[in-house]
Amino acid sequence: MSRSALAALSLLALSISPLARAEAVRPKLIIALSVDQFSANLYDDWRSQYVSGLGRLSQGVIYTSGYQTHASTETCPGHSTLLTGKHPNKTGIVANAYRDEVTGKPVYCVNDPSTVLAHDPKAPSVGPGRLLATTLGDWLKSASPESRVVAVSAKDRAAITMAGHRADGVFWLVEGKGFSTFMAPGADPGKALAPVAAYNAELAPVWTRRPKWTYLHGDCKARAASWTVNGKAFDSRLPPTGWGESDDPVVIKSQVAASPMADEMTGEAARRLIRAYGLGKGPAPDLLAVSFSATDFVGHRYGTRGPEMCEQMHRLDETIGRLLADVDRLKVPYMVVLSADHGGSDFTERLQAEGFPMAKRVVSATVMARVNAALMTELGLKIAPLSGSVEESEVVGVPDADKDRVADAAARILSAQPEIAGAFTQKDLLASPVRQGIPPDELTLKERFSLSTYAGRSPDVLAAVRPQSTLSPPMPGVLVSSHGSPWDYDRRVPMLFWWPGVKADARFLPVETVDIAPTLAAAWGLEPPEDVDGRCLALAVERPC
Repeated sequence: MSRSALAALSLLALSISPLARAEAVRPKLIIALSVDQFSANLYDDWRSQYVSGLGRLSQGVIYTSGYQTHASTETCPGHSTLLTGKHPNKTGIVANAYRDEVTGKPVYCVNDPSTVLAHDPKAPSVGPGRLLATTLGDWLKSASPESRVVAVSAKDRAAITMAGHRADGVFWLVEGKGFSTFMAPGADPGKALAPVAAYNAELAPVWTRRPKWTYLHGDCKARAASWTVNGKAFDSRLPPTGWGESDDPVVIKSQVAASPMADEMTGEAARRLIRAYGLGKGPAPDLLAVSFSATDFVGHRYGTRGPEMCEQMHRLDETIGRLLADVDRLKVPYMVVLSADHGGSDFTERLQAEGFPMAKRVVSATVMARVNAALMTELGLKIAPLSGSVEESEVVGVPDADKDRVADAAARILSAQPEIAGAFTQKDLLASPVRQGIPPDELTLKERFSLSTYAGRSPDVLAAVRPQSTLSPPMPGVLVSSHGSPWDYDRRVPMLFWWPGVKADARFLPVETVDIAPTLAAAWGLEPPEDVDGRCLALAVERPC
């Protein structure tokens, strides 16, 4: 055979090889999932035991070291990064509650006076008005106005910050009522709630009936144990102490929310919203954002390594499985991403028992009193100049001309306290650039705080307690553990990408949650704004950037 014939055959073989034939099939539906307080540590612990929805997603392209790169690892800031491609210093969502630029008073992160709530026009209004960035859904609607963007969660701030400014439907769970949404003043609440009205009617008995939560999975019972937390007995078991024993609607609502039931209701609402909006079946691609909140509720109330979280992990896996099974039945190309708004850690006493003596409980008021006393002595002040918590404090009671001097002194004195790893002023953080191209796990503490700082919204002084320190006062059965630190157990989260036909690929190098939106945009052929912080991740040959 001649050389020319061999060359022709080689070209022909290349042209029909799987590599050459791979084409990017644009999904008709993208599903963006968030699991609140789903640390990479928690995912790693349970990865081998997921057999349904999370099991399926774990067979895709998985990044075990995704990062919420910023310092303030709370629900609102974390969710604001997932579909904007920007850090909180650009989304403006620096905390669950922050200082209003106009009034100077604390304000809820999604407070929005331009809206009213469909279920109660007198309730505090929420909406996307304070989100200073656009989302993947906004980019999609700009490119194809006929596309539909829908979001649902148990938390309003999660659904709203993932949905963005132009969503067709944004719903969240109001305990005792069902799923609600925001609307323009004077709009028809019946029309606004129509997509969830039938399901809300079905949920009505949930809010008056004693809930049940017991062992459905045999491996969870072995995790039961008794602890002493803050001098009080805490039995980590199912059902939790006092669970399902009261007819008080207030108690019932609280117990339902802090259990797998919250995610099961959110998952069922998502399945019905797919049908109500015809997602995946219209002339243009659609986006569904779902944030599952129960892992956060369970983690705060019961910790992350007991039987309560065991059952939560199993049932979340099953809930996501039911959702994906419904999407399978649509028989359209689709893509799923799952990540988290932040991580978390277990309660102090169990950490200590497992060999982490550095785990401590820190009383914010004690540290603040010590710092204020030092400030008053050093600066000759007659009143305490620092107000708030040890992590986020404001300079008060001094002339504006003296505020910077007092803030500088407060940051220096705070940093010297044995409970504190570092403290910074807002002014210093705003003036401090963050190095570009540095892996998220290698950023300095100061850089992490800079990514959480926005002029006018951030407090005067921000501080970090030392690793494995917990500030929240423990209340067994109500609150035993928390999050919010700049440390990796609160920042490191999984990032899972899956689509039909994906080849399993586990990647260990660190990436960022701000990479999610540009990556999904590439799947649709969309161009994200030039100032996004994230980058497109090349997921596979058929999913290039």
